[in-house]
Amino acid sequence: MNWSIGITTCKRNNNFTKNLIKKIKMNGWDKISLYAEPDSEVDNSVRVINRDMVYGCWTNWICSLYDMYSIDIEADYYCIFEDDIEICLGVKNYLENLLPSIERFGAISLYTPSNQSRKSLGLNCIHDNSFMAESVWGTQAIVFSKESLCRFLSSRNVFDHRRIGYGVNNKNRDTALGIWASKQGEKLFYHNPSLV
Repeated sequence: MNWSIGITTCKRNNNFTKNLIKKIKMNGWDKISLYAEPDSEVDNSVRVINRDMVYGCWTNWICSLYDMYSIDIEADYYCIFEDDIEICLGVKNYLENLLPSIERFGAISLYTPSNQSRKSLGLNCIHDNSFMAESVWGTQAIVFSKESLCRFLSSRNVFDHRRIGYGVNNKNRDTALGIWASKQGEKLFYHNPSLV
């Protein structure tokens, strides 16, 4: 499987970026792009895209996904991380065994907030219709397939996210993902337990 990995980062008091890149590489991923806002910690061992101004949470995230989709055209899957997460070892191999068993999905969150964790009943990826639209939380680590990312990026709701009120203050990526899924009939999955 071909992967494209993106990391969004901004100026922080703590430096998380190099540790996350190290863990991503330990998992066996090597095609990594870092989308860095001004004064962010960078690691030149990966492809670095330095933003010339502060984009903010939503804008940096969505522009990073557009870039990943445009640049990494051979990728089967796209995974975007926030820089301040911890990732479990073995995630890449695990996902490569899991993903073919999920026929069609909108996105899979590797991070599962406490309000969305469930007893798995033997399944590690859970889709729950009660968590859609504005009730979606958690875009710290998201996996899209090539097809689902294309559907997401070409959606008018996603394109107009900041104009329709949910993207106030350049935030609410999870709401944009949830509204897209609700309106398009896409399934969002949460891994249980959380992998980050």
